[in-house]
Amino acid sequence: MPRDSLSLKQIASNLMAHMPRQHALLISRGGLRQGALYMGAGALLSMAVNYAFNILAGRMLGPAGYGLIGILISSAMILSTLVFGGSTKAVAKYSSEFEAKQMPVFPVFVAGFKTHLILIAAFVIAAIALNSMMIRGFFDGKELLGQALIITVALYGISMFIGGMLQGLRALGVLGVYRLAQPLSRLLGFLVLSAVLSDRLAAAAVACVLTPLVGLWMAVPMLWRFRHRSLPVSGAFPIQTLLAFGLPASLLLGSSMLMANLAPLLAKWVAVEDQNVLAGSMVAALLIVRGPLFLFKALYDSLFPYASRAIAVGDYVQIRAYARKGILVSCLVMVVFAACILILGEGVIQ
Repeated sequence: MPRDSLSLKQIASNLMAHMPRQHALLISRGGLRQGALYMGAGALLSMAVNYAFNILAGRMLGPAGYGLIGILISSAMILSTLVFGGSTKAVAKYSSEFEAKQMPVFPVFVAGFKTHLILIAAFVIAAIALNSMMIRGFFDGKELLGQALIITVALYGISMFIGGMLQGLRALGVLGVYRLAQPLSRLLGFLVLSAVLSDRLAAAAVACVLTPLVGLWMAVPMLWRFRHRSLPVSGAFPIQTLLAFGLPASLLLGSSMLMANLAPLLAKWVAVEDQNVLAGSMVAALLIVRGPLFLFKALYDSLFPYASRAIAVGDYVQIRAYARKGILVSCLVMVVFAACILILGEGVIQ
């Protein structure tokens, strides 16, 4: 076969055939275990900080105000996942695959950054067009909450892209710290702003904007630390390839996030009276459900770049091992949290 007719996959396979197996795979099982441990610890700390913020907000804002902030947070989670979730996974997937094939990942990061900028622009345009309807329907005419939602989701576009880069580079410990910084900044921001502003609802809304914003200042030193793994710069990666994977993934991820966070929005739509109070009760109940979700996300996000690398080099034995361990740990987490919910659930809601 002429050399110029070889596909990229065939060239990579030929290269891998002449390399020792441990170097070809470039997979450290100890690294996965350690990374999953870091991510799990970060998820547990994030969950604790998230509980603290919600308890504080519920007591300081009252049932109705807490319901409005709960709608803001739930809407931001749904929209950011629906718009950016798939492209974030695409960045992690293709950068992991490129590293497994010893190819520079910088072109993937450039394509991912351009994709996220396009998605941010499209979201902001659509959100501004629908802003007045959204403010009337969800936020009782409070324009600040509608503006906070748009800004928060747009900032999540950059924040999630950075998370995808760190995930693709398998910097899981750094990613765990990065994710922990976000709910921590919301909690600290709310405490400080509540002492400064007379309007505590406005303080909570601004604190929600800080959630993705404060984490961004950590990105430059974090990524600078891994700069040698993305260079040299060569070639280009097509945005269409990212979108081909990212758009269906966004629909799946966004649908699951919608199902997990729809209750407060339904309470606002369906309830005849005390809609905000009922929405706040739904948010409090969801806090319990989000506990295992934090850990599941940490587990799957730890596993994803390693599985992508294994797929890239055709190590399907390792993929099956990852699947078995992932299912086993998931079942264990479900059993533990089911027991905790039965014992502590009512007290957490109260």
